[in-house]
Amino acid sequence: MADSAFAAADPSRPQAEHGRTIQQLALRKSNNQSIVRLTSSVFYVHKDTRIFDVQDALRNTTNLQALAVVDDALRAQGIIVRRDFFAVMARPYAQDVFKNHPVSEVMSNVRTFRDDENLFTVAEDIDADMRSPGINYYLLVGDDEGFRGIFSSQDMLVYLSQITQNDIALARKLQSRIVKEREFIVGNHLEIVSTSRTAKGVGGDFYEIREYAPGRWMVAMCDVSGKGVAASIITSVLWGMMSLYDFTNGLVPFIRELNNYLVRTFETEKFVTAVFLDYDEASGRVTVCDMGHSHFYLFRDNELKHINTNQSNLPIGIVPDIEPNVDDFSPRQDDVLFVLTDGLIEQEDIEGREYDMNRVASVFQQYADQPVEVMGDRLLEDFNKFRGKRNLSDDVTYSIIRFAPQAVRL
Repeated sequence: MADSAFAAADPSRPQAEHGRTIQQLALRKSNNQSIVRLTSSVFYVHKDTRIFDVQDALRNTTNLQALAVVDDALRAQGIIVRRDFFAVMARPYAQDVFKNHPVSEVMSNVRTFRDDENLFTVAEDIDADMRSPGINYYLLVGDDEGFRGIFSSQDMLVYLSQITQNDIALARKLQSRIVKEREFIVGNHLEIVSTSRTAKGVGGDFYEIREYAPGRWMVAMCDVSGKGVAASIITSVLWGMMSLYDFTNGLVPFIRELNNYLVRTFETEKFVTAVFLDYDEASGRVTVCDMGHSHFYLFRDNELKHINTNQSNLPIGIVPDIEPNVDDFSPRQDDVLFVLTDGLIEQEDIEGREYDMNRVASVFQQYADQPVEVMGDRLLEDFNKFRGKRNLSDDVTYSIIRFAPQAVRL
């Protein structure tokens, strides 16, 4: 940038200085939420400056894309966009017609925002511009209508992208603490292995295993509608509520409370399919509450069979004031329960074939005599071998639960 073409203006003076082609304001401090923080240009030119002089000054720099046109009191009159300006000057006879005319004759009128407006409110106002091709520029003015800077739709997109990336990174960090990729638990009368893989770094699959009282176990497998950061917010809600709830009161009161919270908060825009299990080691009984999930299987006598649970329950978060129905059963010795989300069996390989329950059954049969930790690891290996180079199309989460012989009262 040529020093002779640009000069810094004294911010204490409210008048534009003559004799210098292009001038600049001092950058102003801003709070985190004001639009002025996106200022990418504080350069301006007086409205009476000759077009020829502006053209000559702009040719001496390549990184100045936009500058304001101001009057004597530094009030913004319009804007000069580099690409548009040189497009006009490239027209036949433009040099002869315009070169001695004031720059105000070729300036563009653009939208103006107050420099203290909320950044996210402005983002909503220019949403259509950000979705359209090309870069749009906007003027920032103060209370006195004086020029304060220029920002562009590109500046806004970059800023929002950075926020999104930071939010995703934070959500991924939080979710990795809440939903472990692998967890192996051994109780007095059972052993459980759980695995979870997200398709987009953050997702909506969630599982929780808690011994909430001696010999009393709660197992939850949940699948939140949608993906990404929004779904990860719900998983945080699920974790928080499950962490605080006293499950000695039973599954049904908890599900009612969770349902009403989601309905009030997300107004049916988000819902959760889930299977909840309550296992009592002393009685050997398992209580099941299937909330529109249905991915619940029993491996017994070397066969993997679907468990038909009550199908009248809606997913959580769709309608208020639900009354969930429950099922219960007594597992036999060495029975294995398999609870999963649909990402496992809907995953396709490079030829478009889906990973199905027949492959799951084959793995279980092959490793039936091994601890569930081995079964879970071999299942994941087989799944990854099946999909090959195909990316995960959905989050993949499952739990394998084996009941020890002494846990059963036949």
